[in-house]
Amino acid sequence: MKKRSLVVAILVVLLLSMTALAANRAVTTFADVTVTGTSANCTVSITGARGDEIDVVIKLFENGRRIQTWTDSATTYYRFNETARVNGGGTYTLTVDYSVNGVSQPSISVSDN
Repeated sequence: MKKRSLVVAILVVLLLSMTALAANRAVTTFADVTVTGTSANCTVSITGARGDEIDVVIKLFENGRRIQTWTDSATTYYRFNETARVNGGGTYTLTVDYSVNGVSQPSISVSDN
C-alpha cells in the first residue's frame, strides 16, 4: 500500500509541475523601426508555444502623430515586415500591442530618429 501511495504522490507532483510549466511558458518578442530618407522599415516577430493564438496591433507614429496602423493575427509564430512612407527627419515610434490566447501582454515600443 505504501508503494501505491508513493506512486500516486509522484504522479500528482509531476502533473502539477507540468501545469505550472505550461502556464509560465515564455513568449519571445522583437520589434524594430529603422528610418532611411522617407521610408520607415518596421519589423516585429512574436514567438509563442505551439498552438498559441497571437493577436497583434502595430502602430507607427511620426513626431507623436499616428500615421499607420496594422492589425493581424497568427498561430504560434507572428512575423511582420512592412515599409511605410514617412516625411523623414522626425522621431518615429513603433508600438506593438498583442495578446496570446486572449491574454494581453506588455506593450512593446521602439523609436528611431
